[in-house]
Amino acid sequence: MLKEINDNKLTTNFIRIKRITLNAFTIMHTDNCFITLKNERDCITCTKDNFLFLEKNMTFSCEIVKVNEKLPPFSIVSFDRKSQILLKDILKEIYPLFMGGSDIQREKIITENSITPQYQLFELITRTNDLKLKVIKSAYLIATMKNHAKIISSLYASCGITFTDKVKNELRKDLSKNWKISMIADKFNISEVSVRKRLSSEKTSFSQLLLQARMDRALQLILDNELSLSSVSESIGISSMPYFIRVFKYFFGITPKQFSIYFRE
Repeated sequence: MLKEINDNKLTTNFIRIKRITLNAFTIMHTDNCFITLKNERDCITCTKDNFLFLEKNMTFSCEIVKVNEKLPPFSIVSFDRKSQILLKDILKEIYPLFMGGSDIQREKIITENSITPQYQLFELITRTNDLKLKVIKSAYLIATMKNHAKIISSLYASCGITFTDKVKNELRKDLSKNWKISMIADKFNISEVSVRKRLSSEKTSFSQLLLQARMDRALQLILDNELSLSSVSESIGISSMPYFIRVFKYFFGITPKQFSIYFRE
């Protein structure tokens, strides 16, 4: 069944999502989909059974077509700051010349064809709960990739901490708060003007960061499928569910229900 959503056409196996921002270095495997990712510089299309290595803080839009509409489109492994640093340190011992090397052209989206042994290892990583084992297996997986130098360079960039990252981390501690820029200024013991200038120098603003943090959390909560939409709305500081639905659709180009149905089938 075909439905119109503004300029988007959504079927049971197709979805288009805007403004996804990654908060961590991420490995994706296209188990059951074709996917196109677009950011400010690149437009990359991957077929089924490919790896994508995605840099932290990258914002992109994507179009996904499932092969089997009843299965999830892809699998991902994301690395929090602790695991990113540990992964970087392990790879630094193996490939010291690649860590931040100026002669390596950095790419924010790196694709690799998947072969059976690599996919089997990736599946083990997705099922591994022990942090050290997960990181060691991930380091080995990266080492088997043809473009491992570019992947390592992207990982190195992902380990950096900007002022924007620090503000986002503070906001994420409690998104239900009625956040004001003065609260961030007090936290970092600087003036509101300094907060605005530092964020502006990193091409963002406080209001943009707050909206992004709230929408990112909403997306994750909907994927986790543990809360109702009204509870998701309240947990990110938006008391009106109709308003939350409008903001979500404006931000991502789809409604929360459409997103939920697509990724839960």
